[in-house]
Amino acid sequence: MDMPVAVVAREAMAIALASMTFPPFLNWAENAKSVAQLHHTDPRFASLQLTARAIVQKHGICRLATTAIGTSLAREICYNTSRWMLYSSLRRKDMSTPERFATGFVAGLMGSFVANPFDLVRVRQQSGAMLARRPRTGVQEVRQVLIDATQHQRRLPMPHLVLWRGWQVNCLRSALFISGSMATYELSKATLMQQRWTGGQEGPLVHTLSGLAMGVAGTLMYMPADVVRTRCYTQSPSHSITTPDILRISRSVYSEGGVRAFYRGTGAAMAR
Repeated sequence: MDMPVAVVAREAMAIALASMTFPPFLNWAENAKSVAQLHHTDPRFASLQLTARAIVQKHGICRLATTAIGTSLAREICYNTSRWMLYSSLRRKDMSTPERFATGFVAGLMGSFVANPFDLVRVRQQSGAMLARRPRTGVQEVRQVLIDATQHQRRLPMPHLVLWRGWQVNCLRSALFISGSMATYELSKATLMQQRWTGGQEGPLVHTLSGLAMGVAGTLMYMPADVVRTRCYTQSPSHSITTPDILRISRSVYSEGGVRAFYRGTGAAMAR
C-alpha cells in the first residue's frame, strides 16, 4: 500500500461528498435505463429518448427525475466510498495492467456486495416509474420486500437476507465495470501524458479524455450483467436468486434478441 490510512480515509470522505453531487443530475438516466430494460418488448422504450419521453408524457418530468433519488444518493455514497477505500489501499504505483485489472475487480466486487440492498431497492423503485400509482419510497420498498419474504419464508432458506438477493450478478456487474474503467482510465492518462501536445502534464483535457474512455469501456463491459441484474431484482420474492436462476434469466434474455438484448438501455447507461 502506497498511501497511509489517514490519506485513504480522507479520500473516502471526499468521494462520499462528491457522490452526492451527480445523482440529482443523472438519476433520470438510471430511471430510463431500468424502465427500458424491464419493458423490453415495448417499442415505446426502444431508446433513451423514447423512454424518457414516455415517462414524462404520462407522469411529468418530476417522476423521471426524482424516482428513487434518495436511494440513489445512499447507494452512491455507500458504494463509491467502500470501493475506493479498498482500491486505494491495494493499489501501487508500479502495478502492471493485469494487477490494476485484478485490484479493480476485487474492489468493485466488495463494494457492490456492501451496497447490494440499496441497488435492489433502487431498481425496484425505478420499475414503478411508469406505473399509474406513485412509486414507493425507499423505506416503503424495504418494508414490502421484507413482508414478501416473510410470507414466503418456507420457500426461502434465509428470508432475513432477502435484501442481498441477486448479489452474485450485482457483484459481477460492478467488478467488470470497476476493473475495466479504472484500468482504461489509468492507461489512457499514461498514454496521453506521453504525447507531445500534453507536455507530459495532467490537466483538464487529459482527465476529460481519459474519463470519456473510462466511461465507454466500463459501460460496455457491465451492460450484460446490468440487464440480468434488473431482471433478478424484479423477480417474485417467492424464491431466492441462485446461480441456476441467474443462468435461466440469462438464457431468457438471449432468447429475446440474442447478444443485442444484453445491451438494452446502453444509451441511458452511457449518458449516465
